[in-house]
Amino acid sequence: MKTKKSSPVLAVVGLILLVAGVVCSILARGGAIGEGAGDTGKLLYALSLILALVGLVTCIAGLLRGRSGLESRKTDVRTLALASLFAALCYIGFSFFKIDIPVGTEKTAFHLGNVFCVLAALFLGGLWGGMAGAVGMTIADLTSGYVTSAPKTFLLKLCIGLIVGLVARRVFHLDREQRSVFAVHGATRYFTGCAAAPGGGAVCAVSLEERDGAVSSVAVVYRTDREDPVAEVDLGNQVIFDLQFWGKSWICALGEEELLVFNTKGEILGRYDAGGVTDFDLGGDGFAALVLPGSGGQTLVTVNAKGEELGRLALTGGVTDVSVRGKYVAFLAGQTCTIAGKKLEPWFSTQEVGSATQVQACTNGAAYLVSGRSALRVLP
Repeated sequence: MKTKKSSPVLAVVGLILLVAGVVCSILARGGAIGEGAGDTGKLLYALSLILALVGLVTCIAGLLRGRSGLESRKTDVRTLALASLFAALCYIGFSFFKIDIPVGTEKTAFHLGNVFCVLAALFLGGLWGGMAGAVGMTIADLTSGYVTSAPKTFLLKLCIGLIVGLVARRVFHLDREQRSVFAVHGATRYFTGCAAAPGGGAVCAVSLEERDGAVSSVAVVYRTDREDPVAEVDLGNQVIFDLQFWGKSWICALGEEELLVFNTKGEILGRYDAGGVTDFDLGGDGFAALVLPGSGGQTLVTVNAKGEELGRLALTGGVTDVSVRGKYVAFLAGQTCTIAGKKLEPWFSTQEVGSATQVQACTNGAAYLVSGRSALRVLP
C-alpha cells in the first residue's frame, strides 16, 4: 500500500495564513484590550486570532497528510455541503436556542450549538465535523456579543470535533464510510465461502482448485494484517456446506462427506464422517450438531473439535430443524421442540409448537419457534 506524501501546497498556504493571522493579531491587540476599546477593535482582534488558528490547522494537516496511517480522502461536494449545513445548524442552535446566564461581570449561555457540533463529528469525522462546529459557533460568537470569546470558541469546538471523531472511530468503530479492512484478489482461486475470526484477526476462505486432475476444496487461512496466506488445508473432493470459526484459532468445515476441524496453522485437529448429512448447525461453543440418516428415522449427533461424538439421539419421526448456540442444542422433531445440552441430554421439551417450521437456540438456554410471520419464545 502506497502512502501519500505530505502536501507542500497545503502546508505553505497554512503557514502563510498563520503568519498573517499572528501579524494582524499583534497589530490589533492594542485596540482590543486597551481601555475604551470598541467593538470594531475587538472584532478585528478576534478575526486575526481565528485566522492564525485556521492557518495552524491547515499547516499541520498539510504536514501530516498521508502519515501515521491517516488516509487522505477526496473531498467531494457532498462533504462540503454537509459541513456547511452543520455549521449553519451550530449557528442556529446557539443564536436562537440559548439561555443567557450572568456570571459576575461576564455572561455565559446554555444552548444547543454543541449538540450539532458533536453530531457533525459523528457524521463527517473529527476534522470536518470539528471545522464545521468551530466555524458555526465562532460566527455565532462574533454576531452575538461574545466577540472576545470567539478565538477560544474556535479552538474548543475544533478540539471537541477531533476528540469525538477519534473516540467514535477508534473506540466504538463508527465511520461514515464502509472501508475495506482486508481484501484478497486471487486470479487462480475460485472462492465459494469464507468466515472471519472473532475480532477480525484472521479469515478463512474455501477455494475450489484443480489438484491431480480432480477438483478439490481447499481452506486458505489469512491474517488480516498481510496478503499472503499463512496456511492451507486440503478438504478433499467434496463440496463444503459451511465454514465457521470456533474461537480465534479453530475452524470447523462441513462438507458433503466429512466434517473437519483445523487450526489457523493448518493442523487438522479432528475428522468425522458426515456422509448423508441433511441438516446441521456449527454455531456451538466448540461443537457442531449434525442430522444424519438412521435406521427407521434420523439421528442427531453432536461432535467436538477432536471429531468425537459428544452425544447421539435416534429420532423416529425425523428432525425438522436444529439450532446450536453456546452450549445448548434446540431441535424440532415432529410436534415437539426439545432443548438439550451439548451431550444431547434433553432437559426441556414442549409440544406447543403450533405451525413452527424453524427453531433458533439462544445462548441462555431459551429458543425461538419461527412460523411464517411470527416467532414464539420458549423459556424453560
